[in-house]
Amino acid sequence: FVYAAALEDGMSPVELFMDAPREFVYDRNQTYRPANYGGGYTMGEVTMRTGLVRSLNVVTVDVALQTGLARTANLAARFGLPKPERYPAMALGTEEVTPLQLASAYAAFVNEGRRVDAKVITNVGEPPAAHPRETAMDQVVSPTTAYMITNMLSAVIERGTARKARGAVPGTAIAGKTGTSRDGWFVGYSPNLVCAVWIGFDDNKQLGLTGAEAALPAWVDFMNEAIAARPDLGGEHFECPEGI
Repeated sequence: FVYAAALEDGMSPVELFMDAPREFVYDRNQTYRPANYGGGYTMGEVTMRTGLVRSLNVVTVDVALQTGLARTANLAARFGLPKPERYPAMALGTEEVTPLQLASAYAAFVNEGRRVDAKVITNVGEPPAAHPRETAMDQVVSPTTAYMITNMLSAVIERGTARKARGAVPGTAIAGKTGTSRDGWFVGYSPNLVCAVWIGFDDNKQLGLTGAEAALPAWVDFMNEAIAARPDLGGEHFECPEGI
């Protein structure tokens, strides 16, 4: 969502950012020193795209500050997420969200930038096809921004933090993002199905596994089973809109 805000603000995915230990100053005299997960740095300039693909925390904070914390927070809220307080750490995730909220938010990236309000199904009476399709809601980001995010998130699986899933869903284009804190996340999608996986403890204690280790295998198992049962939920490629 940080990177979507940057693209909407006119930044390019190939704009360069320094990936090295850094101290950011905000609110005139406050400082913040983010660290990359595992403490590793390129110690040179990388593209914005690489920052997202490799989950580089320092780059992500820099992107958010250059875009503007208020603009980034407002866009997160438009995606249906809790609006975060405006300080640099928000770029790395400071608000609690539910898997449903995150899956709904990611759906906009594969829905040409339009937000979709999700509904929870508590039981199934009629076949799902008999229920009317929900109409799309607000245009949260442009179709070109949505596609560029999807393109970057496809690279997360090709050579980024989720590369263990490369080729794991045969014949299907997939994109997604790992998340690691005290718990493990993976949110990913095919052209026609979004799935969010969260693995952690109810008392918020440390899981001790990355999102790629904890959540990604469950995501792959589910997507394979779902697409085998319903091939229309897959799709060989993501549609590229005009203007790219």
